[in-house]
Amino acid sequence: MIRIPQHSGFGNLNDLQTFQEDLEGIQRKVDYWMVEMEEFTGHGSLAFEELTLGGAKLSSKAFSSLCYCVDQTIDGVFTAFIDNRQVLKLEAVDSRYWEITGSKEFENSMLEKYGNYDS
Repeated sequence: MIRIPQHSGFGNLNDLQTFQEDLEGIQRKVDYWMVEMEEFTGHGSLAFEELTLGGAKLSSKAFSSLCYCVDQTIDGVFTAFIDNRQVLKLEAVDSRYWEITGSKEFENSMLEKYGNYDS
């Protein structure tokens, strides 16, 4: 598990829209995502919060669409499954950082690109 900042230099926001390029390789393999969004901003945020309250199972395509509707995740958990096995977990914590649990290769690439979160 690693932590990366949600906010980086020059006002950049690291969030679901930003991560789409990073997720591209795994998205083709993912069977479904379990999504629980507690709070976020973006188009249709209230509808998505209601949809995912307590958790929602989304296809990769639906998850990608959701990502483009989210401007900023305040708190949320996004877990990818292949063959009913968790392969990746992205957790936004209090709009400060992301906890990411995945393969060492994925974790290292995220650390390299976004840096380590220092509390």
